[in-house]
Amino acid sequence: MQTNPIMRKGLAVGIILLFVGIGIIPTSAQNREKSSQQQLRGHWLYVGGSGPGNYTTIQGAINAASDGDNVFVYDDSSPYYEHVVINKSITLIGENRDTTIIDSSKNISVTADFVTISRFTILNREEGISLLGSYNGSPRYYITISNNIIKNSGVGIFLKYAIACNIFNNTITTCSYYGIFLKLASNCNIFNNIITTCSYYGILILGDYGFSTGNNIYGNRIINNARSGIVISPESFPSSVSDMWTGFSEYTTISYNDISNNGYANPNWGGGIWIDSSFYNNIFKNNITHNTKGVFLDAAFLTSVDDNTIYQNNIMNNTYGVMISADGRFSHARRNKIYQNNFIGNTYQARSQGGYNIWDNGSVGNYWEHYFEWDFNHDGIGGRPYRISLFNKDHHPLMRPYPDIL
Repeated sequence: MQTNPIMRKGLAVGIILLFVGIGIIPTSAQNREKSSQQQLRGHWLYVGGSGPGNYTTIQGAINAASDGDNVFVYDDSSPYYEHVVINKSITLIGENRDTTIIDSSKNISVTADFVTISRFTILNREEGISLLGSYNGSPRYYITISNNIIKNSGVGIFLKYAIACNIFNNTITTCSYYGIFLKLASNCNIFNNIITTCSYYGILILGDYGFSTGNNIYGNRIINNARSGIVISPESFPSSVSDMWTGFSEYTTISYNDISNNGYANPNWGGGIWIDSSFYNNIFKNNITHNTKGVFLDAAFLTSVDDNTIYQNNIMNNTYGVMISADGRFSHARRNKIYQNNFIGNTYQARSQGGYNIWDNGSVGNYWEHYFEWDFNHDGIGGRPYRISLFNKDHHPLMRPYPDIL
């Protein structure tokens, strides 16, 4: 008796599916204890947990990884007491940023491009995460540091010779020096971070013997840092006149930040935003409140602070709203533009010395809380200039606060 051809085909397909099913079952049985649920490319290596083949140390998994791989760290074996060196283009991910803890006196050191570090609590390090490119060789590109908690470090995140890096959604607290330190770094983005309770500065961008340019600082909360919230400076501490002008920090954008309660340790230091001997920086749409100095433009000996723009900020309840100072010998502060800001509740609204600066954009100036002149033609602009100093006047002061800053 002949078998129906359709039945024969069905029997063959059934046998094939049986063997395929047998092949699948062992693989399914070896699933990790917890799923990382990531959709990244490359192979996955697992650290901690109880899955078969998982690594016991983060460094062991990194050593076994290749460029493009992903290392997923479970919180079961946390804290991890180890010095981590990332020398490959990998993604390092913790299971939960609150419970996946790396605790060591050594840094997490990055020596490769295209590295991502995300979802860890990083404790008790000289530098929480450190990236050192080579000035004479090659800088490091495209480093992403996101969604981490960094506590009790000397410097939370330190990037040197870095280009096009992204630092976002991190909480950085109680650093003995700086929360984020970029040295000779360009076109980097620092956004949506909380940086608080650092003994010196929340963010420091330095062009020491080179250039830091085109960096963006936006959408951060920078609060309760002892000396300054944000510092932009060409160099650290020059030892002689020949060291002057060996570095530049310029074209930094600082916007949409909440910068408050900074500079309480020493009123002579920066305060909220300190632009030190730097050029072409833009500061706009920030809430700058309760600092010793809201915005401080400062030129030291033989330097200048020129052509910076400060506009559409709420500058409120600071000791000094804006201070522009060229107090060093042969220094000057010139052509800085300040307009469409709200100066409210500051002990001293503005001070300017060492040069001529511009306090309106030609048609609109700033709102000054204690400006009591008349608006003769009812156009919202005061009829008389607001005087900051002998050569610095707002010729078009606003009668009402500038709207919709944030």
